[in-house]
Amino acid sequence: MGVNLMATIWGIEIFGPLIEQHGEGGHIVSTASIAGLISGQSNAYNVSKYGVVALSEGLRRELAPRGIGVSVLCPGYIRTQIMNSTRNLPKRFEGAVRALPTSGPFAEHINMIRERVSQGIDPIYAGELVREGVEKDWPYIFTDLEFEPMIEARFAEIKQGFDHIRGRNPKR
Repeated sequence: MGVNLMATIWGIEIFGPLIEQHGEGGHIVSTASIAGLISGQSNAYNVSKYGVVALSEGLRRELAPRGIGVSVLCPGYIRTQIMNSTRNLPKRFEGAVRALPTSGPFAEHINMIRERVSQGIDPIYAGELVREGVEKDWPYIFTDLEFEPMIEARFAEIKQGFDHIRGRNPKR
């Protein structure tokens, strides 16, 4: 939560006022994940990424009248070093992060992600999409269509929730 959600909030708290102060408008891009729109096997991760999506959606409406655009990047698997992120861990946190398991179901899941990331989308291509998204003021920036069916299924389930109560008159 600290890295995925709070760092996003803190960055916006710092840079948002600076963008507004110069009076020339600007654009904020927050990185969520496709996991910010569909639930997976890691509830904490999904909650943090859903939070970034919700924050971005709300800020987009709030900041538009001030000439500040807001987009949320929801990438799928990008060929990065994310699976080796402990390489950036400050010395003061050594020992605070558990080593990843080397056997068992969770290790298998981690290895599957590691493989997907190694075959992922070129980060330069993702960066080009972000540039285009900023220039064209896209609310959502996606990197590929792989997860579109899962998002469509999620929205179909949400719509079905409304269909269950369609035609009823709520008591007030």
